[in-house]
Amino acid sequence: MKKINLFLALIFAVALIGLTNCKKDLKDSTPESKQYIETVEGSFNAIYGDVSIAKSGSPETALTPTWNVWSMYTTNKTFYPANPLFALVRGTELLSMTDAYLWWSTPANNPLGRSAGQPYSVSIPNENVRVVLEAQDVQNGDDLYLGVKDFNPSTATFPLNVEAYRIGDFLSVNADAVTSLPGANFTIGVLLVLIPFDKPATIQYMPGYNTPFGFDNIKYGIYFREYQTYSVGSGNSVIYSGNKKIISMTIFLTDQNGVNQNLAIIDGPANGKGLALTLTTTKVGWYYDTTIGIDSKDITIETREVPVN
Repeated sequence: MKKINLFLALIFAVALIGLTNCKKDLKDSTPESKQYIETVEGSFNAIYGDVSIAKSGSPETALTPTWNVWSMYTTNKTFYPANPLFALVRGTELLSMTDAYLWWSTPANNPLGRSAGQPYSVSIPNENVRVVLEAQDVQNGDDLYLGVKDFNPSTATFPLNVEAYRIGDFLSVNADAVTSLPGANFTIGVLLVLIPFDKPATIQYMPGYNTPFGFDNIKYGIYFREYQTYSVGSGNSVIYSGNKKIISMTIFLTDQNGVNQNLAIIDGPANGKGLALTLTTTKVGWYYDTTIGIDSKDITIETREVPVN
């Protein structure tokens, strides 16, 4: 009987040792002894903030994204030492061969595209992270809105709203008060200086972790300029409504002889503020100021005799 009890105790001890050895440890066995990160289940909602007209504050016609691209960045320098600021999460801070590790180590999962109405849910490394939302017109198309949100999953409340802000600018010009006057034998044009959107600078070099994101954080390539000329039609003529560039401009007048005259040089609107411009004048008509010449002619007197008897 004692032999049987001893044998059973031996089997129990071996099983206990086996279970202990099967337990996954988050502590790395390498000399650096890195501490692996656990994950937190999270989900995100996309919120779009549109450009408004600077003077009235009324919103311009909203663009309609059909495709959202989600990216997750980390500030973890222990596992991503080569990145000075933010690095795409690649799962190196997670215990290998776990479901979360397999997900994040697959490059196709970060960034990840989803239909605009489809939720984004994922296991998030429990560390300081930055989620980036690019709302596009079509899959792999142009970015219409950009959102950046810094958070720590351990303190965040899910689903987490990510506010995405309209990229680009809006400009309309109404020149009817000028071009409808008598003698208005000219056209009105606008010379735009267009500055392109710089996405890498916006995502990577935005001020440090946990900085609130807004229109003023969207970066544009100040060293690149594009010049384009547009004609102003009747009514509220939409000159530019784009999502790739911001603008500054010169409004000019072209007379009937093809000579340009600058009417005004206007700074571009502030980020997130489009412009609806109306041209006005105190004139009552447009006429040439050439001096009127007077050419006098003498009257010729004809003498006739009329006999009266």
